[in-house]
Amino acid sequence: MITLAFKPTISGLSLGESSQVVLRMADILGQWERTPYREGCQVRGVGVDCVRFVCCFASDMYRRAYETLPQLPADRSLHDIEGSKAAMRLIVDLYRPRSVGWETEPLEPGDMLVVGPPGGGPGHAMVAGPARQLWHCMPAGVVRTGLQLKQTDWTLFRVYRVADKHTWA
Repeated sequence: MITLAFKPTISGLSLGESSQVVLRMADILGQWERTPYREGCQVRGVGVDCVRFVCCFASDMYRRAYETLPQLPADRSLHDIEGSKAAMRLIVDLYRPRSVGWETEPLEPGDMLVVGPPGGGPGHAMVAGPARQLWHCMPAGVVRTGLQLKQTDWTLFRVYRVADKHTWA
């Protein structure tokens, strides 16, 4: 079991600014909650897949239009590891986050996690939301879970943090 450390505030922001961003983040994530899983779709309340959910969340926080993303096969992480890595690079290309070491730095609201099945490549994306929760799109739709990742279910590949969260206020 991987239990991720979490800090409820955002680096580089005052407590007031951090609180403002976290409240906005909670509102945006709440609007996505229970959106059904639909591969290749990115419409809040209608359908979304995991990578598109993370990208749409970030675009909502930046107040910018959603990017048109290429089709990503659902089983890519197990059968095409290099293709899966390229798909996950979309997050890096669109938002220019830096990788943080989850072993040494606690998660903070808005961090993006890239995970995958044991023995496969990176194939699933999540967002660290407020209140010690991970938000992601599963077959049941957009859900929130705790900060523990079962190692029998997930391998944690990277945690990304955008450097300009101050613009999210």
